[in-house]
Amino acid sequence: MVPKTLTTDTVEFMNVAIGYSCDGYLQFEVSNSHHGNKISTSKIEDVPTRMVKAMSLSDLTKKYVCKSEYSLVCDIEGAELEMLRRDGGALKKCKCLILETHPSVFSEMGSSVEEVMDLIAAAGLKIVARDQDVLVALRD
Repeated sequence: MVPKTLTTDTVEFMNVAIGYSCDGYLQFEVSNSHHGNKISTSKIEDVPTRMVKAMSLSDLTKKYVCKSEYSLVCDIEGAELEMLRRDGGALKKCKCLILETHPSVFSEMGSSVEEVMDLIAAAGLKIVARDQDVLVALRD
């Protein structure tokens, strides 16, 4: 349930990926399936890709959020773990986090959904709902 009507005055969509590459861009695989659009790890040359501007969550919040609170909807195909590990402090102004987990990707990275949940708690957010792979966390 949304407490008020969302308008362009209250919501801003940004064409930027949350990422931690050195050059400020990430290579994304392009697919007709929304599940296929992801950070490219493929060594296959015929997989179509596109370079996408990337910013850390800290840089994104410094540039766009300033002093206000924000909500974050995060489905970044497994990169949520890196964001929480490297940039959990940027969540200090986050009042609502909706995050899709990717258990198989986390497992490939030697981690788990439990680590993600621990990192969310360490950032001062409380998980209040979970539906399959989606977590909702709020700040008290």
